[in-house]
Amino acid sequence: MEYIVTDQFSDSSFLQLNRLIHEYPQAVEHIKTAEMSPEENEKRADSQFADSINRKFPIDTPGHAALSRLYMEKQAGVEQSVIATCDKALELFGISLDLSAVEKVAADDSEDYLLPDIRRLRVKTASDVTNAAEAIQRNYKSMDIDSRAKASLNLVKKAVAHEVKLPTQILKFAGTTMCDTRVLRDWVLARSERTTDPALHYGYTKLAEEAHQLPRFISDRSDLIKVAAAIHELDEAAGLGKYYDRTLLDPLSTVFNTDKVADEMMEVAGQQVPLDRLLAIDGDIYKDLVGDDLAAEFLDGNGEVDPEQFKVIWPTIPFDLQKALLAQGV
Repeated sequence: MEYIVTDQFSDSSFLQLNRLIHEYPQAVEHIKTAEMSPEENEKRADSQFADSINRKFPIDTPGHAALSRLYMEKQAGVEQSVIATCDKALELFGISLDLSAVEKVAADDSEDYLLPDIRRLRVKTASDVTNAAEAIQRNYKSMDIDSRAKASLNLVKKAVAHEVKLPTQILKFAGTTMCDTRVLRDWVLARSERTTDPALHYGYTKLAEEAHQLPRFISDRSDLIKVAAAIHELDEAAGLGKYYDRTLLDPLSTVFNTDKVADEMMEVAGQQVPLDRLLAIDGDIYKDLVGDDLAAEFLDGNGEVDPEQFKVIWPTIPFDLQKALLAQGV
């Protein structure tokens, strides 16, 4: 009987990893440094795999060797010579990987993980936040959009709790930044020019047309994640993933394409406008627009806009006056 052998780079949904971690939680400490980048895996020499013939089970670092050995457990198709090679690597790295005792995973610590379902990316301290951000940025190409967005969003929450500032790329992955639909349209059209398949070209063009009909800035995360997923599906069919970070942005960065988070935006006559743009408008313009008395409620003694007062007062400004401000090219 021929068996299908799975390692960490062929377990695309991490279903096997999830099962193994729940069965052998004591292995987590040894595998947490393993990186899951397919691109880096392709660069490895044959000799850096326990199964050098099939290029499976990398053993070039302690984390990779431990993770490879974990995947070998209870797989009937793994040759004993491959297991022996991996065990030798673990011995050289000074790792004693106990896979004999089955322990129960504590249910109450799942919230420590950015991806609790598969117990990956554990974050408990401020330094863990920084390390997790770096790990996601290194390995994001090997993560599906949902996992990347979920891990990044959970990391944003951890960063707030630990008062750590995150890179903009993580905020974009998390879907906490705004979408500039003009930028979105341009990147989608750029994709349409990369494919000769009529159906895919039509798909990109249609999506670009729909983006053109949207308000300039939008922030509905659930809807934007769906747009990113649609782009990802088209990109996979068109084989455009190889261009990410070179001549194309990845789907999440294509959609969440500004540095503005939602609370840095204000609604003006139904459209999202960056708050700093509204704060930069001359106070005299606001006086002409809403009158001296009302403007005085959010202008300071120097005639400049007070950010906190403005955020309170602006939503009460009549719609027609807000629309008049938009007409001035804000």
